[in-house]
Amino acid sequence: MRYWETSHSIPLPWVDMACGYWWRYPNPQSQHVFSVDTLETRVEGDKLYAKRLIMKTNPLPSWGKHFFAARRVAVIEEVVVDRKKQELVWYTRNIALGMFMATVERVTLYPSDTVNTIAAASAPSVRVDGLDTGVTKQCWIDSSILGFRSAIKKFGVDRYKKNCGPATLGFQGVVEEKLARDSLAMLRLSEPSIQSTCEPDARLVPGPVHQTSKSVGSGEIYQAVKRSLYEPRQDIT
Repeated sequence: MRYWETSHSIPLPWVDMACGYWWRYPNPQSQHVFSVDTLETRVEGDKLYAKRLIMKTNPLPSWGKHFFAARRVAVIEEVVVDRKKQELVWYTRNIALGMFMATVERVTLYPSDTVNTIAAASAPSVRVDGLDTGVTKQCWIDSSILGFRSAIKKFGVDRYKKNCGPATLGFQGVVEEKLARDSLAMLRLSEPSIQSTCEPDARLVPGPVHQTSKSVGSGEIYQAVKRSLYEPRQDIT
């Protein structure tokens, strides 16, 4: 098994990023995500638990297609939001490529006052102490294909390293767009034609991410989580 870890920060408050988790797909950096379905949500004390099924495209190197030719792969994502500790952790694991390349990802979001290392590489950002969100990403890659295990694990880790930064920037981008729309809506409360901002704006991305009618809407979850995080004494309903 191979392991890799990285940490950086996003110049947005933890509450906004924790709320934004529910609609981080679709975004321009995650065009490989085909669909997202919420399977389960529950509240225990100050913690919110959720489980989602994510279908993604599955690009493989030419040599990998000899072992696994499927174009899409199913991924289970489980999240825990701890509003008392101010921590959001999600775990992602594939459920179709276990023998070829088993992948487990753990991402932790937490309040931080560190420098925004990812965004600083592309453009300067105005930073306010105490308003950043720290991000720690960890991945574990393993394979059961004898004779190719090292190559497969190296490919998996290298691909994760390549996609790690863009994935965070895509997540940050949709949260910033949502906050901008919320601010605009607050300025136009008197106009009845304003569209609800509970759901992501379809204009932000080139293609749709489908959700079944039976799944819990991301906007509904977002509103409940945001209300609970900003008002600690109010229970999530």
